[in-house]
Amino acid sequence: MLGWKIFAHAAKMIFRNFPATFKIFFIPFLAIFGIFISIALLNGAFAGDGSTQSAPSAGSSIAQVTVMVVATVIFLIWGVVSWHRYVLLEEYPPSIVPDFNLGRIGNYLWKSVVLSLVLALILIPLVMISAGLIGAMPLGALFTFALSAFLGGYLMLRFALVLPAAALEKPMRLGESWSATGGFASAIFLVLMCLVALQVLLDASLFLLVDMPGVAAIWEIATSLFVALLHVSILTTMYGVFIEKRELT
Repeated sequence: MLGWKIFAHAAKMIFRNFPATFKIFFIPFLAIFGIFISIALLNGAFAGDGSTQSAPSAGSSIAQVTVMVVATVIFLIWGVVSWHRYVLLEEYPPSIVPDFNLGRIGNYLWKSVVLSLVLALILIPLVMISAGLIGAMPLGALFTFALSAFLGGYLMLRFALVLPAAALEKPMRLGESWSATGGFASAIFLVLMCLVALQVLLDASLFLLVDMPGVAAIWEIATSLFVALLHVSILTTMYGVFIEKRELT
């Protein structure tokens, strides 16, 4: 049950190392929150005096969205790279502000872009088939969309060891990641199924809070953050197991 061990170990690492998790991700998440608040303030989202503000021009809107997306991605990768290095190199953050290394962040971003493009090229035919079936065979389209999503998740886990490798400044090609995980297809399949099951349970839990929208919103934000951290922790664990040959305790 290697797949379950990877999933469980990744989840336990988040809570077992909560002080480090907090130190690594607090400032990046706070920076992202500040970006969203700043953009909202620029557009008068919190104006409470009843005044109206003219809508921003198309050029201004595009610029704001571009800045928001680029800054959000950089700050997210900042935290993710620090987490990989903390777990795999025992590089504990010296302060509440993790080490900001633009070279590592840029390399991680580049590997993420390459991985996304490869997955897109592989999955585009299935997505096109699904789109063509929507009118004639809705169930067939739904099945093909589900197959595309599942295949995308599986391939991502097979290829994605290049990401923690980039964080560690140990270059790895997509083919090397594929080869390293080649003998563990069933374990990766189980990891993916655990992620799907967890997401279904978390989504279902929101129905229990339908009469408490405030609590539901907080719960959704908290669980979304946890799932995002879990994905990062799973990649870290997989790198340790498949590349560094670590034993899971």
